[in-house]
Amino acid sequence: MAKRTVIFTFPKEFVEQPLAYRLIKEHNLILNILHAHIRPNEEGTLILEITGEEADIENGLMLVESTDVKIENLSDHVSWDKESCIHCTACIGQCPTHALSVNRDTMEVSFNPNECIACGICQDVCPMGVMNIEV
Repeated sequence: MAKRTVIFTFPKEFVEQPLAYRLIKEHNLILNILHAHIRPNEEGTLILEITGEEADIENGLMLVESTDVKIENLSDHVSWDKESCIHCTACIGQCPTHALSVNRDTMEVSFNPNECIACGICQDVCPMGVMNIEV
């Protein structure tokens, strides 16, 4: 099974369309909604973790691309300033997906953007402000 974390940005005219239903029903995908901001008559944002066979994910994303919904990889919106990080590890215990981890031998923090769900906890606890999430 493959996994992708993406951001869908819906134009206000499209927020009432059953896109998630179609991805599940027509493409056999498992959707985990990580964050959603969808209201009638407003642009909407949906952060999804999509799980399924790689071909099904590709076909599902092609369905989305055929609409006016914009697709972006979540990892393109999360950054870690490694050079400014003091490796204090304040973020490690707070990260629910373990996207931030520490090498116990060197006590250096590392970041895997593919595991990040953009919850923002790391931004709140980092004393140096080295995490940046723009969603």
